[in-house]
Amino acid sequence: MEPFGPLLIVPVVLAVAYLIAAAAGKSRGAAWLSAARAVGLTAVERLETLGIPSKLTGRSGPLEVTLERYQRGKYESGTRISIAGMGHGVAGLALRREGLATAFEKVVGEREIELGDAAFDAELYVQGSAPLARALLDAETRRLLVRLLRGTVQLASGSVSARVSLAGGVLRADLKRSPFSTSGERMPEVLAALLAVARRLVAPADLGRRIAENLAAEPEPGVRLQHLLMLQRGFADAP
Repeated sequence: MEPFGPLLIVPVVLAVAYLIAAAAGKSRGAAWLSAARAVGLTAVERLETLGIPSKLTGRSGPLEVTLERYQRGKYESGTRISIAGMGHGVAGLALRREGLATAFEKVVGEREIELGDAAFDAELYVQGSAPLARALLDAETRRLLVRLLRGTVQLASGSVSARVSLAGGVLRADLKRSPFSTSGERMPEVLAALLAVARRLVAPADLGRRIAENLAAEPEPGVRLQHLLMLQRGFADAP
């Protein structure tokens, strides 16, 4: 019977691995559902794979929210929160941290939108529709996005680390799972914070009007000047 020993070990190992994955998945699914309920998501749907929660979707007004498991390489996994439905259109809006890649893109002639806020422009690389960028990126939204893209979701009771991006009309945050992470316990706060930013990024029906409103409250002279130029060039005939 000895030759069968290794063969008997394999199903035992697989069974244990499944039980561990199932326990982690159920804990993750419970955190997702708690977050969905806390922020009042509607039309909530849950997807399971082999009895393990793998995705939750729902809506918050026009916004489409997805919570799902992500895997990066062999050793990193966690929860990915994606918020779409901001109405950015084809040109959209994309924001990234400045770095070697963006420096190279500038050299080869990629078009960048500079808002006129020196600190913001030095930190984040903005591409897409210039009118949309000026309509959405008021002073407070810029402050929130800089913090998010630095990798910090600010909460009322501290902060949580996340890998955050905005591209293709989707605000996305990857929250890494680790034995020392509290992101699962704080998922309702994290989702609420991300939704608050996403709502600020919903495209207005009248871009010119929003740019004019932003101009009145804008503290940065450089941004005010760029807003005026944008209104003169693109919205001269608008009320």
